[in-house]
Amino acid sequence: MGSGGIADADNTIALGNQSLAVAAGAIAIGQGNKADGANAIALGNGSVTGGANAIALGQGSYAGLENGIAIGGQASAQGTNSVALGAGSVATEDNSVSVGNTTDQRKIVNMAAGDISTSSTDAINGSQLYAISKSVADRLGGGATVNAQGVVTAPNYRLKNGIYGNVGDALADLNNNTIQWDSVKKGYSAAHGTDATSTITTLKPALFLLPVRMRLTVLS
Repeated sequence: MGSGGIADADNTIALGNQSLAVAAGAIAIGQGNKADGANAIALGNGSVTGGANAIALGQGSYAGLENGIAIGGQASAQGTNSVALGAGSVATEDNSVSVGNTTDQRKIVNMAAGDISTSSTDAINGSQLYAISKSVADRLGGGATVNAQGVVTAPNYRLKNGIYGNVGDALADLNNNTIQWDSVKKGYSAAHGTDATSTITTLKPALFLLPVRMRLTVLS
């Protein structure tokens, strides 16, 4: 129906000027549409489907391969079983969902939290990502926080010899500047680095107390 409209297969519908429905069960509605795939649907001026069960809804929309879905003006589902949602969205890969293109992107909002496990294929939302970053920051300590982009800011570990922004440097400083147990000599050692011995300085005078029995012997 319409000037130049062609329904050229069983159970097809072509409504609108120059609309073409050329595969069994195809539906083309609008000016210049083409439904070229079994059971494909093209709605909206200039929309095109090119695969079985493909759906193109919106002016200039395109669903080129089997089971592709394009919804919105100029939306383009180019991969098999791909979905392009929204005006200008482009889905180029098989089995993919796109809500934008390389120039213009959209956010997906109001999404429920997905399961997190070794077998989960759920999408996770912003609050879940924040919780992961926050747990890392809390365990780092040292004033580490999570910024608006979800990035963990560096901690500040204040030690005697300086301030360190990561765990590795802070532990290295402690390793090089503390008395440690020598498992071979069965005692504490002040040696560090390549030095076999080191000096302990700035010791506070201590009161030396003899055992009670020894003190009695000295006094007698």
